[in-house]
Amino acid sequence: MALAVGLDIGTRSITGAVFSGTPKKFRLVDFFQVDVPSIGAASAPDATGEAESLAPPSVEEVIQRTLAEKGLSGADVVISVDAKDCIIREIPVPFTKEDQIEKVISYTAEEALPTMNIEDVVLEYLKVGESNGKSTVVLFAMRNDAIESRLSMLKRIDVDPVAVDIDAAALYNAFTLTPLYDPAKPTLLIDMGATSTKLVLVEEGNLKKVRAFRTAPRVLAPDRMIAQPVGAGAAVGDAGRAEGAEGESLFGDYSIEARFREIEDALRKLEPAGRAGRDLSIEDLDESTPIAILSDEDYERVRDQAAAEAEAGAAAPRAGTVEEERGAFPGENGGAESNFQDYLERVGREVQRTLASSRSDVGLICLTGGMSGRDEARRYFSEEFDVETIELDFGDSVESDLPAADLADVSRYGAVAVGLAVKTFGRDLCGLDFRKGRFRYEHRFTRLRFPLLVASILVFAFFLQTTFWAYHEYQRLTERAASFEQRSREVYKTFFSTELSEGRSAIAAAKEQKQKWTGKGVGGVGKALPYVEVMVDLSKALNDALPDLNGEFKIRNITLNLEARAKTTGSGAGKKVVAQAEKSTVELFTKRDGANLILERKFNKEQKSKFFQANCSAKSVQGEYQVNMTLTPKEAALSALE
Repeated sequence: MALAVGLDIGTRSITGAVFSGTPKKFRLVDFFQVDVPSIGAASAPDATGEAESLAPPSVEEVIQRTLAEKGLSGADVVISVDAKDCIIREIPVPFTKEDQIEKVISYTAEEALPTMNIEDVVLEYLKVGESNGKSTVVLFAMRNDAIESRLSMLKRIDVDPVAVDIDAAALYNAFTLTPLYDPAKPTLLIDMGATSTKLVLVEEGNLKKVRAFRTAPRVLAPDRMIAQPVGAGAAVGDAGRAEGAEGESLFGDYSIEARFREIEDALRKLEPAGRAGRDLSIEDLDESTPIAILSDEDYERVRDQAAAEAEAGAAAPRAGTVEEERGAFPGENGGAESNFQDYLERVGREVQRTLASSRSDVGLICLTGGMSGRDEARRYFSEEFDVETIELDFGDSVESDLPAADLADVSRYGAVAVGLAVKTFGRDLCGLDFRKGRFRYEHRFTRLRFPLLVASILVFAFFLQTTFWAYHEYQRLTERAASFEQRSREVYKTFFSTELSEGRSAIAAAKEQKQKWTGKGVGGVGKALPYVEVMVDLSKALNDALPDLNGEFKIRNITLNLEARAKTTGSGAGKKVVAQAEKSTVELFTKRDGANLILERKFNKEQKSKFFQANCSAKSVQGEYQVNMTLTPKEAALSALE
């Protein structure tokens, strides 16, 4: 059975859901969540016995090792892009039919995104409403370089995703599999992650709105050596604003920020005590020192950001860790204490913005993600919005081979991965896929087109050469046969002392001469009556009797004895040899009474048959007359064989 893997690639962990089956019936067979080690986390003692930092495995190495250990190297993989890195706009379109919207969506996107080059992004859209001959669609725009970076990373480990979805759509896709899904009840899905939070509004059973924003701290720690980059991307809500709480800018890729922090930590660990307190120079670095390589533009942004925050004396809690992604709020396990209540209030403000444009009252808030397990979260949303708030739970709605404890982890951490995996089985309610254009997925056969074309050309060349050889062999054999025929004609002329007529076979002519020399059987009697002439004669005779038989009869059996034998008659001077043949029989059925007399008249008196005389008898059989004809060869016909 086909295996499908939904792969949710996070900043600090890789989450995967493995399904097996067919579009009609599929089941969850495995679930995994693997941490991505940070720089400096791995260490080994050096020659002095002190711990030495080791380079951790990259994200692609972690994915490759995990898929290999799980035996999923040949499975169909579906990945997602983060909604916070995607521009999301709700725009009107003056058409209602899908094919019409498809034709104009790129032009409409140019108007909705005036500062962007449409050629630099991959566009997807979802129709969410229709009114007065117009449609409302949610537009998703993901930069080409972001998709290319993710696909290139997976290509290095021989993983070619069959589709690239947005995590918010995958979350909605997974929610529809749960027993909580009720088309009649408007529901707000909240994916509470440590680095980003996603809001998905479901009305009338369909996805209506998507919002996504960053929740990771952005400001620098006091001893920070490299500032977090800004301006790399945009997280835009349904109204198209790139902002977070208090209007702060939320640009950048958290995975880059995380790596910067890891590099700084490693630099501090590697810095000799005598150099503490002063800036590092090139001379201070050796081959083991981690280095971040930035473009000029990124370097200017990093430097300016660092200078501005250093002047402001900004102090911030440390970055999120693996434990934070699994439910611990950033700063809770050490460093400056962060307030989980502040985080909830920030999410609450985004929820209010989302619900403000909703046409109906939300009847359920469903929480998922690593931050959703705390009681404060459920209590806050329940009291703040006076709406029933529960955690997402697949329950028994998804067939699974996993124990109950693992299913709880699937509901909390793996909703996006589940929504991605079931896309391959046709369970895709949004139909979004960023693998289009130059990123389109090529099926295995498509990837083999060029090798197959080359192989076909080689096979064609082989058969062409074989045909050429066969043609020359045919010519050789034809010339040899013509030479043999010419030699046979010469032998015939020499042997029989007569010229062979043009076009006649020498072998056939020689057989004919032999027959003339040896005679035609015993006493010159032929072997048999001519079969074709006998059949034509018999058919004409019977056909002539057809009108007198009420226009129909059915022949059951015909037995023709055409072999003639020599027979000696008379004695003395009157002795001669004549030909004699056995009698033949014909059995036919007709509804005409007296059919036997009619047939005898045709054969005997009217001489309709050149070869036979007939003796007929008839009997009644189930309302019909069965006529048995005994055919005796005429002496005139046999005399031709004498």
